[in-house]
Amino acid sequence: MRCIPVALANMLVFAVVAQMQTWFVNQGYTMKRHLGPHFSVPPPSLSAVAIVVVLIEIAIYDRWFVPLVRKYTGHSHGITHLQRIGIGMFLSAISMACAAVVETIRLHIAHKHGIQNDPDPRAVVPMSIFWLLPQWILISSAELFSYVGLLEFFWSQTPMEMRSLGASFSFLSISLGYFQSGAMVASVNSASKSSNGGWLADSNLNKNHLNYFYIVLMVASVLNFGPFLLSTMMYRYVKFVRAPSTRARSSDNKANSGGGGGGATDPLDSAPSAPPNEEADFLARSGSRTPLRTADAVSFNERSNATRPPPIVHDAIVSPLRSPRSGNSPLRSPTTASILTSPLFSPRGNYSSPTTTAAAAGGY
Repeated sequence: MRCIPVALANMLVFAVVAQMQTWFVNQGYTMKRHLGPHFSVPPPSLSAVAIVVVLIEIAIYDRWFVPLVRKYTGHSHGITHLQRIGIGMFLSAISMACAAVVETIRLHIAHKHGIQNDPDPRAVVPMSIFWLLPQWILISSAELFSYVGLLEFFWSQTPMEMRSLGASFSFLSISLGYFQSGAMVASVNSASKSSNGGWLADSNLNKNHLNYFYIVLMVASVLNFGPFLLSTMMYRYVKFVRAPSTRARSSDNKANSGGGGGGATDPLDSAPSAPPNEEADFLARSGSRTPLRTADAVSFNERSNATRPPPIVHDAIVSPLRSPRSGNSPLRSPTTASILTSPLFSPRGNYSSPTTTAAAAGGY
């Protein structure tokens, strides 16, 4: 339950991400999209450029950022999951500030060239579509940090048997964020009816005030950072502990019983113990947490199997069936005999045929 406030605080991040598939695309259709005389850039394809940049960011983050920060923080991931989510929230606010600036410049150019009152909603403003790339890249980076951090946060802070439920909370945060985006558009239109019917009411984007809506999202993202910081300050990570060693328990038992003098020693007991490694015990938890099946548990199972008595194979009446390999030698298979003599051989359970009777009597 302590993880839920973190998921609720991330809804606004994905409400900002929702603008990438809606208003950013609409902006692109009103800008210059030609590369050369015969090629026109589709506005949704700018997401491909953002994805390439994000892939480069992932490589830089994994190869250089994490090892460098790990030297100062001592954390295996460089920074914690909540810090990664906080970086995503910060980038979402920056992306909305950048989008507001670009939209203000676009509206100024449209007003300067008299396009603002053009009845065509797709009237092209003499401004390159690549002006939208910075906000695409920033918002894609915000989504990367927030989504990955949120998913790893729920994955690591929930018990093993509840991880699917924990991962569903991250997807719930995404879906609620998209619903929140639609609710904010309706609320902004309702609150700004006195201004030409609403900031986002007109089908002509050149007559709207999309830059004001971006400013509202930026301010909301900054204000949302306060509850997120409060929830992170109140949250305490699950403490990971090492599972008790089976070798240590067995040596203690030998010491208490006074044994260990004669007899062969188990190589598993005499093997040097591995140094403590918190990453290896990532899921070995105390209390209600389910520990991993560690190497000690494997060795304990091997010992249990070694001391377990062999399975009892009952001597069933075997039919002298002829083996295809050995000519006239009977095929003495306990499996075949048990199938022939089992009551489950028949759907009714009491099947008795001449063949089965002959097999049970030893003749065929």
